[in-house]
Amino acid sequence: MQKSFFIWMTLLIVLFFAASSLFSYFSFQRTIRHLQHASEELNSSLIELRESSRHLDSIKKELTMYQSYLKDVRQRVEYMDLQHRLKEGLYTKQRDSLLLRINQLKKELDLTGSLLPSPAHK
Repeated sequence: MQKSFFIWMTLLIVLFFAASSLFSYFSFQRTIRHLQHASEELNSSLIELRESSRHLDSIKKELTMYQSYLKDVRQRVEYMDLQHRLKEGLYTKQRDSLLLRINQLKKELDLTGSLLPSPAHK
């Protein structure tokens, strides 16, 4: 009886170790699959990050181009404004000079025409 009990216990222990080894093996396989899946997701994320980086670089180049375009437009507008101010200043100066001359002539001339010979005297 002791011999059969010993055999049964040995068999039970061997089965227990076999079952735990089998469970460990399947658990290990499942862990490997999860790690492979995580690795694939990381690779796809890395690819997406590279694409996003290229896209951002493209946007940065375009923004730099638009920045220089806007700077050029701003400088042209400033140039045109200064030219307009210069012309307006010259016009104002000429107008003031002409008004001054007109006032001088008004003082010197009798605009009523009283000093002119009348047509009846001819």
